[in-house]
Amino acid sequence: MQKTLKKGKYSATLLNNFRKEMNYDGEAEYQVYEEIPGQIISFSEQPTDGVSSSWSTAMFIIKNGKLNSLRYFPLNENYEIDKTFNDKVEKFAGKDWSFAYNAGYDISKNKNNEYIISTSIKKNGDGDCCPSQYFEYSTKDFKNFKPYRISEDGKKWKIIK
Repeated sequence: MQKTLKKGKYSATLLNNFRKEMNYDGEAEYQVYEEIPGQIISFSEQPTDGVSSSWSTAMFIIKNGKLNSLRYFPLNENYEIDKTFNDKVEKFAGKDWSFAYNAGYDISKNKNNEYIISTSIKKNGDGDCCPSQYFEYSTKDFKNFKPYRISEDGKKWKIIK
């Protein structure tokens, strides 16, 4: 595991706990990522039936040497997009937008210690495989999220206020 997570330094206990979280049983394919080395690690899992839509991801932030599961989508307790967040995005993306959950994501940290999550969003007519807009949002605590910017081509961005 340490060979895969080679950028950060992780204790044997933490790596063992991460392996337990993966619950590896030989029935799935796993990919392990260092989102932010030494701070955030994750794994994606796909059952061996090869159905790409069945990929699932679990992300963990490391605090005080321990793994803490984190939520990287701005969803409420009913797994609906947070209303305030949704209202701001609708002004730029339209009322028929949603996350393209299979599109993947990238996470980085800016100089203000905010985590920036980059992903894609789709319109109701878009397929899960083919989201139509690039989208970024930010958080400091993975509890409160703010829409940041949106683009149709990944080059010309509109700041969301």
